Amino acid sequence: MKNDMVRNAVLGIVLFLLLTGLPGRSSAEKSLGEKAAVLKASLQKKGYQVLGEPDDFSLFKAVDLTKYYCAGITETCNGNNFNAPYLLAFVPGHPDQTEPVNLPFAFRLRRNEAIVLVGPTPPPTDYYSYTCFLLNRYEQGWGPADSRKIFSSLGDPLNRFVIKPGPDSFNTNIVLVFTSDVNTEQAIRSSAGFAGFSRQVINTYVIPASLHKTNPELDKKSDTLVIGQRTALWQDGTTDGSGYLDTPGMLVFRVTPPEDSQFKPLPTPKQRVRGTGTTESDYGPAVDSLKEAILARYSHLAAQEITTSPAVPQSPVALQTMTNTLGDSADAVYLTNQDLFKLSDDPDDFVIVYGVNHEKSGKALYQNINVYRAFKYCGVASAFSHCYGDSCLSFTSSAKDYLPQSTGFGIDRLYALKIARNCANEPFCLNVPTGGCGVGVELDDELFIGIRAYVEPDTQTGPAYTELFYDRAIHFTPALPPSLNLASKMFTGVSTKPITVPFNVFSTTAGDVTWEAKIEYIDDVCCGKMEPNWGSIPGGNGDSSFTFHASRAGTYYVTITVKNQKSQFARTEVKIRMNDEDL
Repeated sequence: MKNDMVRNAVLGIVLFLLLTGLPGRSSAEKSLGEKAAVLKASLQKKGYQVLGEPDDFSLFKAVDLTKYYCAGITETCNGNNFNAPYLLAFVPGHPDQTEPVNLPFAFRLRRNEAIVLVGPTPPPTDYYSYTCFLLNRYEQGWGPADSRKIFSSLGDPLNRFVIKPGPDSFNTNIVLVFTSDVNTEQAIRSSAGFAGFSRQVINTYVIPASLHKTNPELDKKSDTLVIGQRTALWQDGTTDGSGYLDTPGMLVFRVTPPEDSQFKPLPTPKQRVRGTGTTESDYGPAVDSLKEAILARYSHLAAQEITTSPAVPQSPVALQTMTNTLGDSADAVYLTNQDLFKLSDDPDDFVIVYGVNHEKSGKALYQNINVYRAFKYCGVASAFSHCYGDSCLSFTSSAKDYLPQSTGFGIDRLYALKIARNCANEPFCLNVPTGGCGVGVELDDELFIGIRAYVEPDTQTGPAYTELFYDRAIHFTPALPPSLNLASKMFTGVSTKPITVPFNVFSTTAGDVTWEAKIEYIDDVCCGKMEPNWGSIPGGNGDSSFTFHASRAGTYYVTITVKNQKSQFARTEVKIRMNDEDL
């Protein structure tokens, strides 16, 4: 008791000096560090432990996820959005936690603790947000660490449109409270007000207690969390927000309540609902016309269409299914192509990505297109629906070169972006650099395209997947893809006996051809299997086969895909009817 009295007396003197030591200065005039010092001292006087110093700006900084991977800090690039920087909070570890966290930017949090960020919002930028992610979750017996990577957001981001003090308040000091606990949140808000922060700049990011698994020991059974900030499109045309990325000026505190504090969960906020009911479906005929114009332009080359689809499930689904979403955001739609491809340095080897410009259609604040190295999902190049200055490549108005006439909607609402190894001075062409880790991708690396559409203005959250007309892509090459030939695409047998499906492959590209067979439809997955279900054909020319086994009579559909060394592919369907033996 005596020690508590002494501590409170000392803290009271500290608070008095902090508040009165600068005569004639209002709280609004005090520096960020001075206010943060008062905030910390006020919480300490209430019995809270506060880790982090009011003059230590090193705990919130920009990170290059590719460099982290190349340096061996992380095991993957996590699908980084190239040219859209990330900043992370390096949260101090609790001194009593029983097991360390391996990553420097990851942390564990007790149910009644809070992480507090104090500092300025970014300079003018089209988009920024703050999000708390569930990185890893304990599951006994799962792998060597009893842990599953999920990396999915715990709630909607606090983006510039919903964060206080408002969408146009750049370079404004704010207080961000990440917590699940009512009492801790109220104590921080009270101390922040006492320190001179207006209620209009204090924000709470609720970590839903129902979704957060933790314990007082903060051992491996506790969820591993990450707090990150995304930014995109600096309005001054620079690549770093005129130095913001070097010195974001944000302070990070870890706030732990007294041992006798009672936990009271904050209610889970309502999700911002995606969608307005207005779709891009009516753009379909115009996109088809653009496709035909692109094919006509490059009719001297072999063309292979690449299908796009949603890349990851949305966070609420991912958290329940333990699915890794690579740090997804509810502010975005994520699309990607289903088949990988390679790009050589041949000028006749390139991809055209085309479709609806989701920004111009009104469904997104901005859209961007990334090229990834498929291995470890490392972003190497990107283009945006609009840019400021020369800081990035814009694909707005890029469809005019293919369809100069009106489409009925205005040609500016479509786009056609070329992706190649050497664009030279060609407009609307995204150059894919060649090189090793952190520099580019080698010529034999497999690639894919990632497409994002961020924040529908009318909803202040990501567009609805069901309301977008999905982007498309065509891979053009000077060489023909491999051919896949079957004597028949229909086979009949009996369910008690295996049946052999032979096929022939011919490729003009040097090297082996690989093949894979899969059950095509989800309602066929039961009771049928292939042995083997994959293989290779030496030299790229020859015969192969697989044996189909069925435990029940019925009709099965199997897709066979063959791929050459340039990742060009051929695919077809085989129908297999397995009857009862007595028929």
